[in-house]
Amino acid sequence: MNKTLRCTIVRSGLDFFSGLLIVFVCVASSMCGETSAEPAAQAGVASVTVVNADTVDTAIVIADDATDTIARLAEQLRNFIQQAVGVDLSIVTVSQLSKNESKVTPLLICVGPSRLTKDLVDTLPDDPYAAGGQDAIVRYEDRRIILTGSRALKSMTTRYAVRELLMRWGLKSYRGPDRRGNDNRLYTIVPRSSQLTIPVNLRTRVRTAFLARSPNATVEPIFSSGGGVPWEVAHNWGGIHEAGDFESHPEYFALRDGKRNPGRPCTSHPVILDRLVEIAARGFATGKRVFSLTPPDGTRYLCECESCADNYNKLEKTSDRFILLANAVRASLDEKYPQFHDRFIHILAGYGWEENRFPPSPAVEALPGVVLWIAHQGCHAHHWADPECPLNRTFAEQMRGWIAATRHPIGVYDYTCYSNYRWDRKWANFPVVSVRRVVRDVKAYQRAGVGYIYFEAEATWPRYVPFRWINAYAIERALADPRIDADALLHTLCEDLYGPASKTMHEYYDLLQTRLDETSLHAGNWYLPDPAMVYNSDDVNRLTGLVKQAVWEAQEVGGDVLQRCLESQKVWYQAVASLSDEDRGQNGPKEFNELPWP
Repeated sequence: MNKTLRCTIVRSGLDFFSGLLIVFVCVASSMCGETSAEPAAQAGVASVTVVNADTVDTAIVIADDATDTIARLAEQLRNFIQQAVGVDLSIVTVSQLSKNESKVTPLLICVGPSRLTKDLVDTLPDDPYAAGGQDAIVRYEDRRIILTGSRALKSMTTRYAVRELLMRWGLKSYRGPDRRGNDNRLYTIVPRSSQLTIPVNLRTRVRTAFLARSPNATVEPIFSSGGGVPWEVAHNWGGIHEAGDFESHPEYFALRDGKRNPGRPCTSHPVILDRLVEIAARGFATGKRVFSLTPPDGTRYLCECESCADNYNKLEKTSDRFILLANAVRASLDEKYPQFHDRFIHILAGYGWEENRFPPSPAVEALPGVVLWIAHQGCHAHHWADPECPLNRTFAEQMRGWIAATRHPIGVYDYTCYSNYRWDRKWANFPVVSVRRVVRDVKAYQRAGVGYIYFEAEATWPRYVPFRWINAYAIERALADPRIDADALLHTLCEDLYGPASKTMHEYYDLLQTRLDETSLHAGNWYLPDPAMVYNSDDVNRLTGLVKQAVWEAQEVGGDVLQRCLESQKVWYQAVASLSDEDRGQNGPKEFNELPWP
């Protein structure tokens, strides 16, 4: 691209991505991809002008039956081109294109599966869980730019193709800190140019790095990864019972301390097992690929009746019980509904609670079609594969046991919420920055063969966006490309958002993450060490000075740059006020507008 491109920042430039991805979903996912070129574009390769200020022969084409998502993707692509070059392209369906044939062959931007992209779509597996099943294709040939994914997940995978082209043209988007109740500050950076081009040998396939991923921290729409595959590890043992069951069939319910529990099932009762099979079958009949058999947290609800004692209580570990339950449902499902043999049962069998965090016994193995999930059970102050961290060393050792217990890639339920506000409130008002650790974590998960990733994050909750958005952004980018360089990622973010204050803000964020990296303190599961023990008084003074300096430097350009620096300063002042509160672990988070300084 022209190195003299002018970049402008517009507010809410591509709101579809924001609206699509900010929705909180406890069952959501998408694929993580890396980009490979076939062949890679080389220096000196001829280029094709896609659109310039005088273009009248380029159109965006979608299928007649395109999904609403693909139609909106086409609209967002048109919006970007209009902002970048000032040309408003037409969006037409394949049928409309055929009816308006002319002697001039237009250049077509084909978005999503259609008759025009069929040959390439046929190369992508229809099974979303097959290798390459969530790949996307970006290609130029015969006056066509093809942006498409597979038929099975056409909306989501086509988004990866559109994203790849927009990134090639320089589009960036961030959702930064903002006050509660506003729009969380969607910043879209659109390079301005007289034309947009692509190389004539453009042959890119966006390849998957994980079978499913969901950051839950959808703060950066253009690069975001939420939505798509029927991904479920939600607690879903509810709905098994029917009205009147407790009065007529108390044996369907868990026996605890000599009493039946109306809120929990007896998982060894044949009627309950049959109902689980039927619920799964009904879901699969609608096209779902996954049924979640995930139990509630903890183990205090597990049934103690004679049947369960015979089936489960002689087992060494809780995970044995959960896996055997999933195996029983799987076996019965295969017998009664063989047409669903290629569907999956997912079960979160390993939690962060002390009583059920351990991998199963060597003799217990999940049947084919049963996917095991585990919660991150280590220390979030440090990289999960860090051999110097005793908690994470144990977690890494336990992961080997889980991997050995199944023929499928395992899933990991991870956390970026850090000290949930309901239990440990010390970090509630503190900006947590650990870009390097997050990127290392994702890379290590990929190397370990983990297939499914979910990150629980407070960054989706409006109250916590100002304090968690940097990590949420890093997770989005790392899941989209595990090869990404963490330091370059933070540098680019600061250069894009903070103008003349970029170096100062980079030093601010880097100091926050470095002290957390270096601490010798550890805290398990979703916790972090007390920030007052991570950052000493010199650190606090230095960080305070940096945000003040950034505000002073941003005066040069004002506008959004200054506003972002002011917001960062307010977030930090909130953190300082929190650190000075000796009862911050009990008092809970203050309102973001309650600032100690004007």
